[in-house]
Amino acid sequence: MLTHPADFLSKPALLTVRPGFHVLRFESMKVASAVTTVRTLLDEGRIDRGSILVDSSSGIYAVALAMAAHKFGLRCKIFASTTVDAVTQAQLKSLGAEVESVPPSASLKLDQGERVRRVQAYIEATPDAYWMRQYHDPLHYDGYAEIASELTFPERPEIVHLVGSVGSGASTKGISNGLKSNHDVVVHGIQPFGSVTFSSEHVEDPDMIIAGIGSAIHFDNVERDLYRSIDWLSFGVAATATARMYQEIGLFAGLSSGCAYLVADKMIHRNLAEGESVVMIAPDTGHRYAQALLPYISQPVMHYDELAPIFVRSRDDLALPWSRLDRAELPLKDWNEF
Repeated sequence: MLTHPADFLSKPALLTVRPGFHVLRFESMKVASAVTTVRTLLDEGRIDRGSILVDSSSGIYAVALAMAAHKFGLRCKIFASTTVDAVTQAQLKSLGAEVESVPPSASLKLDQGERVRRVQAYIEATPDAYWMRQYHDPLHYDGYAEIASELTFPERPEIVHLVGSVGSGASTKGISNGLKSNHDVVVHGIQPFGSVTFSSEHVEDPDMIIAGIGSAIHFDNVERDLYRSIDWLSFGVAATATARMYQEIGLFAGLSSGCAYLVADKMIHRNLAEGESVVMIAPDTGHRYAQALLPYISQPVMHYDELAPIFVRSRDDLALPWSRLDRAELPLKDWNEF
């Protein structure tokens, strides 16, 4: 039986870095979602071999969709964010994807909005085009759920705390769905400042380059009531945590992984009760952000051991560099504000 590289990239490794502390480490997480979604669309007859798979992306999903299209022999068109670098564009084109770069915008909101408008215009003008709707179609949960349902933890916990970036909502929802087949699950979400998903758009982080973990537009795949807590992290905190993660457990990964490590380490693992474990999502390697991380490795401007969140109860409380909302400590009306 032939094996496509997408099949390998779809399979994460479960690393146990401390007793009760696990890392679900992907080479490129969104491949799992894209491959399963495309397979389902083909099986259900919603697309066929003549279809063109279309979506917008800031990088990781673009590669995942291009790999899924390559695996199934389909065409692919990506409307690429300005954050997609030349190496990623070369990779996409080598896989046979057509890439259309959206010109730089003054803000992330304008960039994401313009990409979506271009996708919609292309879909309307191209009969064979199929919009994958990674932000809105719940089919994107399924690949993650399949993976998580097969995970086994050596300590056999009753309760698993899942820590991951909110982003499009698909990975945390899908993985929690899969874990629920064997465990009770508590989900903790990560956001950048400036994201509309949990109402921090009024707080600007000028150094933010981790657009994939938040959003400037609404995503239907984010199930807001899924999350027990939300942590908003600045770029400086994310970079500091990513460097510490590499130094402490030997995992070189991206900034969203560093964010998850910080929350899993400082807020969850240290407070686990009997029968509980924590697993954090490391969605990809850190090579795209290596240059930005160098100063935080050689001469950090923040000290990891001193990092602590501001505990917030309203949108007005949100402030850099780290804010944390624990839903269990809020009345419903205050939670709904977010």
